[in-house]
This record gives sequence, structure tokens and C-alpha cells, in this order.
Amino acid sequence: MAITKYSYTKKVNVAKLQHEISIDATITTAIESISRKNNDVDIYMKAALATAEETALTSLVTAHDSTPIGTPTLLLDDDGATMTRPKMAAIGRHQQLHGMLFTTAMEDSFQQRDANDDNLQYGTMTFYDVNNIQVSGTANMPKACKTTVDWEPPFDYEIMGGVCHQMQIPSGRLVLNVIALPDIPTTLGGNIRFVLSTDLRFIGVDAGLHVAGQTTSELIYSPTLHTNKIQMTFHHASGLQHDLYLGFEIFV
Repeated sequence: MAITKYSYTKKVNVAKLQHEISIDATITTAIESISRKNNDVDIYMKAALATAEETALTSLVTAHDSTPIGTPTLLLDDDGATMTRPKMAAIGRHQQLHGMLFTTAMEDSFQQRDANDDNLQYGTMTFYDVNNIQVSGTANMPKACKTTVDWEPPFDYEIMGGVCHQMQIPSGRLVLNVIALPDIPTTLGGNIRFVLSTDLRFIGVDAGLHVAGQTTSELIYSPTLHTNKIQMTFHHASGLQHDLYLGFEIFV
């Protein structure tokens, strides 16, 4: 069998055309390669094509669209300018900002209230001493040097980003880490790190901390597996009480 050349005049996308030829049911002869110079195209087949194959090849080249696979359709305004409309989440969802207030090393300080001023109870706080032993009770709060806030709303959502604001710079070290799915092992796709080792002493009061994703991550609610939980951990001086606002940008 000798390699046989078939020549056409056509604007083509070489990779796309080669794929179209390789999956055509009529063309059973294998393709060797395609060369293109401007609109002159040479298709090299591993053997001479049968009549039906050559007819199919000619029809395929004639109908070929050189637009690369995956090229989006452009939206144009009336004046011809390109318009963009990024899609951030699945159809039917809408954006929400879920804000919450709390104070490190202070029990019962977590607040996330709805339009009726009812606490939504989406967040829980725990506190640990220097030996990483959980402590509770007002009398033990001076020992607390780690504050964790678990946020776990009872619904599925897609998270886009988050913000953190403070009314004053903390008087001592206050380091924030944020992890999604903290109860799921890394090997199973959990312990996803959103924020690492960010000392809030270096975050300005006016600027705040803003983490903006380029796309959303979907988190599915499970009351047993905790697959939509986000955990915020603050390491700080023992007993440091610092007021914070955190907000999550989500789609529900």
C-alpha cells in the first residue's frame, strides 16, 4: 500500500479535520497526515481510497468548518462591539452574601441573622488552649489561643469567594486559615485550603481581606458527612478577644 495524496482548496483547521476524517464511518483507510499552506490542503492517506471513500472525503472537506472546537459564539452589540456575559453558577441559582459576626475567645458570640433578626444558627464556635485541648466556659476563655468557627448551612451552594473585615488592627498575632470539608480526608477530596496563614495584623481596616475566585466550587449539604462545611481557624494570643466580620459570596 502506498501513501496517496488528495488535494483540495479550502480553509481548514488541521487538527479538527484530521479528527473528522478519522471518525468518519465511510472512510476506513487510515489517514497519514494533513499539510496546509494558506487555503491549499493536501491530505495524505495510507492507501488509495475506494470510490465511496473518496466521495466521502470530498464531501467532508467541503462541509468542514474551520472554527476551532470550543470557540464560543460572540455576542455583539448594535454597534458591533463584543459583549461578554460570564456564567458563574448553574442555571436557577442566584447570588447571596452571607455575613457573620463573632469575637475570638468569646463563647456565644457568633451571630448570623436573617431579615426577622433571628439567628440562623449556621455557625458553631470551639476554643482550644496551648495544648490544643478544647476549653469552654467564660472562666476558661483566657486560656483560649485558638478559635475555630464551623459554618455549615443546611442547603447546597456554590461558593465564589469571601471577605473579612475588622474595626481595628488586632493587638497581637491573629492568624487566619480557612478550610473547606475539614471532616473529609484529603485523599477523598476534603481539606480544601481556601486561605492559608494570613495574619490579620497586616490587613488594613479600610481594605479588609477579599478572596475572589475565578469560578465557583459546589458544596453539597450532608448532615452526616458535612460535605458543605467551611472551617475558619484563628490562632492568637491566649484570651485575645477581637471582633470580626466574615462574609461568603455564594450561589444558592
